[in-house]
Amino acid sequence: MREELIETVTYKDKDELVINHLSLILNVRSINLKCGSVWDFISGNKLFGGTTNGKILVYQAKGDYDDYYFKSVIKEILHPLGLNYIDDFIISGYLLPYGNSYSAVKPEMIEKCQGISTDWLVNQKTEGGCILKFRKTNNNSYPSYTIEELQKKLIKYFELTEPRKLDFNLQVIGYENGKIIFGMSKHYGRFLLSIEKLQRTLYK
Repeated sequence: MREELIETVTYKDKDELVINHLSLILNVRSINLKCGSVWDFISGNKLFGGTTNGKILVYQAKGDYDDYYFKSVIKEILHPLGLNYIDDFIISGYLLPYGNSYSAVKPEMIEKCQGISTDWLVNQKTEGGCILKFRKTNNNSYPSYTIEELQKKLIKYFELTEPRKLDFNLQVIGYENGKIIFGMSKHYGRFLLSIEKLQRTLYK
């Protein structure tokens, strides 16, 4: 593994990055499309101290007030540049609700913050932190998911939107062109749900 410091930004030649704190995580592809180069984005906005593998850019909180700093970065820098939550960046991380600098975080937010995955990011919660990996796309440029991942997302979606439908044993059948294909007992046919709509509902 090659690791080097480039103008106060750490580059790691590694597919996976690990975070142990609340973090601001950005999609490098989005930065390139909307802001020119990653270095222009970093230097132009003085966002130093991050870590990147060339696919994702991560800033980990180091003090009690970094969550407020992240909010100011989003409001004053990311949104004006056209970068949007979920599509281009997320706030996620490995939080412990008690006995550390994040004890003020509401308990109901702990699970929501940990292990958030998106169309471009695989975010796996482990005992040692959250493992981040850029999600590869299929030939149609749609993100790839396992049936197990989609099943969990589908159940969570209906828990939030239409919990009564959980009585119908929702089962994911497949995933095509950015849409989840699923079935329900006592209902004929197949049903479709776009992954974009699902993600925005889960993490709004």
